[in-house]
Amino acid sequence: MKRAFLGSVAASALVAGLGAANANAMTTERPWQAAAVKLDAGPLEAVAHDALPLTPDVAYNAARGYGWTNAPATMKPLTRPDLTRSRDAFTIDSVEADELGFRIDLPEGNWVVTFWMEAGLEDTSTAAFLVNGEARDLGWIEFQPPAEPRTDLRPEYRMYQGRVSVGDKGLELAWKGDKDKVRLNGLQFHRLPEAISDFGAVRDDHVQMALRIREAGRYNSNVSLDAIVAELDRMLEKDPEDTFAAHWRSQVDMLARAEEYYLGLLGWEWATNRTGLSMFGRYAQAIMWIDGLLADGGPDNPLYERALFQRGRILYWLDREGYGQDYDGKPTPELLMLHERHPEDQLLAMYMNKDVDTPDSCDALTAPAAAPDWAVAQREVLCRTRLITHWWTNERQDPNGELGGKYGDDVEMLRWWVIPFFVGDETTRRGWTTLATGVWNSDRLEDGYFKKAHDVEHASEPISDTAPLLSYLDDPVYVGRLSNSARHFMERWTVLKDNGHRFFRTAWFGAHELDERPPRNRDVPMNGRAAKAVLFYAWASSDEAVIEGVHQWAKGWAAAAMSEAKGKPKGIVPPSVRASDEAINGDEPTWYGANMFWDYFEWSHESGQQIYDLLLFTWKLTGDESLLEPIFASADLIAAHLNEKDDNPAVGSAAWAAKELADTSGFWSVLEQWRLLSGDKRYDNLLMKRGGPYVRFRLTGDRSHLVDAGNAILKMIRYNTPMRTSEALFTDRVYISQQENGVDPVNQITGYLTGAMRTTSPYVEVSWDKTSDGFTALVSDASDDTLKVEGYLFDKEAQEIGFRVWRLAPGTYSLTVSQKGRKAKPQRVEITRRGEPLSVKLAGNATYGLVLKREK
Repeated sequence: MKRAFLGSVAASALVAGLGAANANAMTTERPWQAAAVKLDAGPLEAVAHDALPLTPDVAYNAARGYGWTNAPATMKPLTRPDLTRSRDAFTIDSVEADELGFRIDLPEGNWVVTFWMEAGLEDTSTAAFLVNGEARDLGWIEFQPPAEPRTDLRPEYRMYQGRVSVGDKGLELAWKGDKDKVRLNGLQFHRLPEAISDFGAVRDDHVQMALRIREAGRYNSNVSLDAIVAELDRMLEKDPEDTFAAHWRSQVDMLARAEEYYLGLLGWEWATNRTGLSMFGRYAQAIMWIDGLLADGGPDNPLYERALFQRGRILYWLDREGYGQDYDGKPTPELLMLHERHPEDQLLAMYMNKDVDTPDSCDALTAPAAAPDWAVAQREVLCRTRLITHWWTNERQDPNGELGGKYGDDVEMLRWWVIPFFVGDETTRRGWTTLATGVWNSDRLEDGYFKKAHDVEHASEPISDTAPLLSYLDDPVYVGRLSNSARHFMERWTVLKDNGHRFFRTAWFGAHELDERPPRNRDVPMNGRAAKAVLFYAWASSDEAVIEGVHQWAKGWAAAAMSEAKGKPKGIVPPSVRASDEAINGDEPTWYGANMFWDYFEWSHESGQQIYDLLLFTWKLTGDESLLEPIFASADLIAAHLNEKDDNPAVGSAAWAAKELADTSGFWSVLEQWRLLSGDKRYDNLLMKRGGPYVRFRLTGDRSHLVDAGNAILKMIRYNTPMRTSEALFTDRVYISQQENGVDPVNQITGYLTGAMRTTSPYVEVSWDKTSDGFTALVSDASDDTLKVEGYLFDKEAQEIGFRVWRLAPGTYSLTVSQKGRKAKPQRVEITRRGEPLSVKLAGNATYGLVLKREK
């Protein structure tokens, strides 16, 4: 059933039957004597065709029999023509006041009252609703407020419906605003039949329909709601006065629209264009419709379980989206209630955070006894990550690259796709490049970056999460895409100070627009995301002007990190620096509190890791040793406080900064990357205590550490696969592991495969092309003139494995391959450039060693 995306659910649902009844009734003296009546609040010129006007001047009097009971002068009409794609004539307008009173002289009996009200400026409604002087619980869900203060009305509207018993004195309703005004879109009164058994069924066809509706409303039912709506429409065509059909057509359609708004539309760009609502707006609107449905009847409502599941499902993912990796997995009350009703259901168990093993092809993996434990774990990690990336690429991806979670979130999932990406999995790379190209050609971008001035965390993602790592595909098209960001960085985003320091002017910018209103007018470590493309371009192009610009920026941040202003410990990267005067956090009183709306600008969120990375990469690029001083000072600070037993040091103190930084995986991966690049042993003891398994292996040669990273991922991705595929509403919340004790398992496995502990800057030693499903790899040593890799090939047959080297200096190299304990005759190979493609043939079911060494 093709569904028109209109705003008024129950209202538009009654057009077929009750609307016709109302139209006829409008010619009578008392229109509400019909089965139902709708009243459209707002200006007269915007009244819906199937509703009575309820303009501000419609005051109650006995002759009219309905109208406002408070002074009409306190109201003003409101129309929202910008929402025509998501609203109909009934919900596009409203009346606005601090409070509203309304009376209607309905005939005695049982009625359902429904009203629609603008969500307004509130995420948690403070409005009150009274029926004949008694307050009703609206049952409206609370939403998290936005990080930046709301100045415009929300695009969604709230909905309530409930049963009322009308006596001989009619019905009086009242709405009172608290922190926001009341903006009422309209009202509907629907008379219930006297017989209420089987929720209003009075005929045989009603009874049969009641059974269908009850079956459709069960948890996890696959009965089509649209098919039931179509049948109810046919019943109304035969009998427009059929109150049973009209009421349940309204209810079923309400749930069908809610499901369509999030399950059918997800985060697709076409859905945003069609409805005029963002993905978050559609999910919120779906919840608000279900709020209205669940307000009537509670558990006795035959649609209760299905509606409860859908609301709980959306709220679960909204909660997960809001808290990110800090989400504690607490199930929503709706899902908890359903789990108690259906304790054996596997999907509900997953939502309860229980491990459910769903069968897949990776369960059948076997390993010879000779295979190293780390290789067995890595092979399974590769198998399971491929399963997930293949699902998204083959089952969900649109030709324009979207994965259904909106571009800005889809690209974030690529942060762990690096694992199959770097072993050359063709499906993963196809999904990645299709998404990257779709983003590049979308209307979100202009001149190679986000079009509108927006906070950098969100504005940078479409480019930073897609384009830089495509440099490893050795295609000039992808390198060329990075040049736009480099140009904006040099010409528009940053300012060069007289002292040779460069800083971003703001953390809110687009390709051509900058928002420099305080407190936005500061450089922040998160600007490193926008600069990721700049760093990769500097590396790939060797553009001297851009390299110098990056160097100036790094020197400015190094100076800020070494400053002790506002009591900041030396070496610690501050959360923001105002470009105009280089003041840490501008006019804020502390060194650690940026107070820039979003919590990810606070120091404790990432503790400056992107600036530590900038300093390390720029040292590698320019040889400027002074850039390493903040990294060393921070490592010294951690070492000095490592054994302290105070679990609650004073916020802002050196001990507090050391403790927070020590729990940040980003700092450790920078220090580990520095150790691998420099060979400097000064922090080896510290890294052996707090570093990850890969660096401990590189320092000691002890392979017993290596299985830890694979197991850290496998304990999550062996289970609950639907929560990372078909159930996921937010693609940026599809995780395969969690950081523990400052160690990111994804970084560790990436290190095994490429020799790089970070992919935020170009540190990769080797990448792999078109490998087999049984291929594993461990980079055991790397320098400017040597690369050593070992691994196990689980395939039964020999395989040709392609690879590219990214750090080795041009020259003549000997390539030696050892298999089954025997060395093959060295081959002489010429490396002429960065990314030189090479290949080797490896025997199946055997260990191998690969050594590239430059000839003297």
